[in-house]
Amino acid sequence: MLIVERCLTPVSGTPRGRRAVRLSCDAASRTGDRAAIAGYLKNSPPRAPNGHFDVDSRAARQTVRALRTGDVERPGAGIYATYCARCHRMDGAGERQKYPRLAGNPAVLGASSASLVRLLAEGGESPRTQGGPEPHKMPSFANRLTTNEMAQVLTFVRNTWGNAAAPVTSRDVSKVRAALGK
Repeated sequence: MLIVERCLTPVSGTPRGRRAVRLSCDAASRTGDRAAIAGYLKNSPPRAPNGHFDVDSRAARQTVRALRTGDVERPGAGIYATYCARCHRMDGAGERQKYPRLAGNPAVLGASSASLVRLLAEGGESPRTQGGPEPHKMPSFANRLTTNEMAQVLTFVRNTWGNAAAPVTSRDVSKVRAALGK
């Protein structure tokens, strides 16, 4: 097993520390290959987000205020308040070492929304790290939310708290759900 330091970005909010990476290929198990893979992973820059983030924007402040007072007029806001805010908070800041930050998260701002749709449909679990906190699970929402509701809540998350990224369409969600059989 290969141990890689510095796998996660501080913005993601998921646990930092050493992360075990299993190599399934015998050729990669040679010492030189392990070192090369570890070096590559450690020195690879994070992908640049497609959208942008402005924590001090007027829209960010208005959204937090609206969610806290129950004003959920924007499409996706009510869904977020019902299913997501308990862990990710009304301000999208998450909870350090437990639940990822959505505000300013590069995964949220990425060019493709496919990984977000997949996470919403299948759920997920934070990685187990050596010396880190216990992993936390996000439930699957495939049986709770319709395709349209998934598109609305993901568009809301990608364009709230200062986030500004392309909307997620029902077609985007349908493609991923079909591929997953969900």
